[in-house]
Amino acid sequence: MTRLLPLLLLTCLLAVLPGCGRGCSGQAVAVLTTVQGTVERDTLAALEQWQAAPVDAGISLGEAVRTGANGRAQLRLNGGGGLRMGANALVRFGGRPDETPTIELGGGEIEVDAVEALDI
Repeated sequence: MTRLLPLLLLTCLLAVLPGCGRGCSGQAVAVLTTVQGTVERDTLAALEQWQAAPVDAGISLGEAVRTGANGRAQLRLNGGGGLRMGANALVRFGGRPDETPTIELGGGEIEVDAVEALDI
């Protein structure tokens, strides 16, 4: 049950992330607010071509952020709340523009802050 709690929290948090209508590709669903150590991102134009991720970088659907062995990052989610990434983590924001975004955890650990009380 303890392992399911983060997945339940993540699912509830994603429900408050705004989707967008068709034609708004490239609209950021999260923004990097803190970067420590090695933090990289890919973009829709260059998937899997990792580059340094600066503070205030917007992350859109289809894009990802990853941290190295010495890396940590915090992201502000546009629907409210936030996401903290520990070392060696990979997070990709997925989904379609007209649906609620999803977050795919490709490794490492993340911590999610929800802005509303969750009924679990």
